Amino acid sequence: MELRGHTLRVLCLHGFRTNAVVMRHQMRGFRESFGDGGADFVFLEGPFLAMEPTDEAISSAFGDEMHYFEWYADKFGGEYPERYSGWEHSIAHIQDHIRRTGPYDVVVGFSQGGIMATILTAQYQAQGGPMPFKAVVLVGIADTPRDGMPASVELMSHSKTHCLDTPAIIIMSEADPFFSSGVSIVDLFDKAKRRYFLHDEGHKFPSSRRYRTMYDEVTRELWRICRE
Repeated sequence: MELRGHTLRVLCLHGFRTNAVVMRHQMRGFRESFGDGGADFVFLEGPFLAMEPTDEAISSAFGDEMHYFEWYADKFGGEYPERYSGWEHSIAHIQDHIRRTGPYDVVVGFSQGGIMATILTAQYQAQGGPMPFKAVVLVGIADTPRDGMPASVELMSHSKTHCLDTPAIIIMSEADPFFSSGVSIVDLFDKAKRRYFLHDEGHKFPSSRRYRTMYDEVTRELWRICRE
């Protein structure tokens, strides 16, 4: 696409048990749509080494020797029915990175990284200060965050009222095994400020070959948001 205005700065948060190398490969559609010089993609890795092996498809494509990371570990039972163990450290890790290298125009999160991007947005909104990015892009969200959300946001969520004002682009697939639990993320964001896209390729970024039109539309929308 034709470059419009300044280069957008895009912070990318990878999925569960992957890393920056994997995320860069997954972001091919966005990189092609923005074109040379259209966006500066910065890939931040989670602060925790993966506790178990990555998905077989990832290890087959990228090997077993590199390090893979995660943003938190799911904890079930006991006092908390479900807790994202380590989310506080990961949010501090992301916020410190943004303080040192930001601001950014866009935060992109895939799967577990998308849940972190949602919690990050909610935490900044609850603090009441300036938001250090203008939009979030959430791809392949497996669930609405069940830990890490500020109390004020949780109350609004329970009342079925939108609670996050940051413009959001949400990309899901009805072929994703997590679709039924993840699609509720849409309702967390202001209806007037969100865009929702569907593809049919499962729990992944849609392929750039089949979905170039979608990527171009998302890119145009991000340019529009970030110019305002």
